[in-house]
Amino acid sequence: MSRGLRVTGLALSAVFSASLVFAQGNPHGRPPGQTKRPPPVPNTSGLVAPVTETVTVSPSARVRTFGSWLDDASALQPAEAWVTLSMSKWSMPVATGADAPVVDLSVGLSRNVQVSATLPYFRVSDRAGNSLNGLGDLYIASKVVLRDAVTTPLGISVGPTLEFLSTTSMTGTGLNRVNWILPLNVERRLSVGRLYGSTGYFSRGAFFASGAFERVVTSKIVVSGTLAHSFATDDQAISEEIGLSRQRLDASGAVSYSISPALAVFGSLGRTVWKRDDDSTNLLATAGVTINVSGPPVPRQ
Repeated sequence: MSRGLRVTGLALSAVFSASLVFAQGNPHGRPPGQTKRPPPVPNTSGLVAPVTETVTVSPSARVRTFGSWLDDASALQPAEAWVTLSMSKWSMPVATGADAPVVDLSVGLSRNVQVSATLPYFRVSDRAGNSLNGLGDLYIASKVVLRDAVTTPLGISVGPTLEFLSTTSMTGTGLNRVNWILPLNVERRLSVGRLYGSTGYFSRGAFFASGAFERVVTSKIVVSGTLAHSFATDDQAISEEIGLSRQRLDASGAVSYSISPALAVFGSLGRTVWKRDDDSTNLLATAGVTINVSGPPVPRQ
């Protein structure tokens, strides 16, 4: 089963929990982790197989793999830390499931460097009634800001990240436990909000390009729209033999509400809008809360 959607969903939570702080005039006080990965691809490896014609697969065969990432070019302040708690519910033609809880911790190390870690607990059931649950994939991410979006017309950052796949994600897929992700992120500040996006590569075999527009509605409300495209590169993948496309486009929308400078809630809805197949997402709904636990955000002039 592809991994595009799970990574995407984790990203959405982070990106939209981040928006809330931007609405308060502190573009650097935003948690990265979860918000840095657009709707997640459900983790159904080892459980669900599309119902198509029978295909003989060798034990060494690989399935198609997706991956998507979304981040900006802003970093947390030194010693600033945010925790994001969220849950996602999703459905697709062959399965339904949930990621709950998803825990994300983001910490600023220096003026232009931050790190984050994201770990979900997943539950998934296929249409035959089989089910799986357990800890999902772990992401340990970094972000280095090369050009600040506040002081330059176009902010630029890189975000080398390690991906540790769960046993469930590896079963029957031929994927390695440890993989890397290398995103290049850009950000443009506007009077009404901001534009930002990412492009890069997953070492397990996927290119991605994602973008978002974030609009400040009021001092407490921010809305966002996201598009995330992923393309599988592995020529040995057997997915096309069972009717699965090598690329996909997911879209989502989200809203965040700032309760206080250190606390906000958010929600989002998303789905696959192009190249729909048995592995596409009919609906992904995410909700969560983000909390400042250290170094309260201070507006940066």
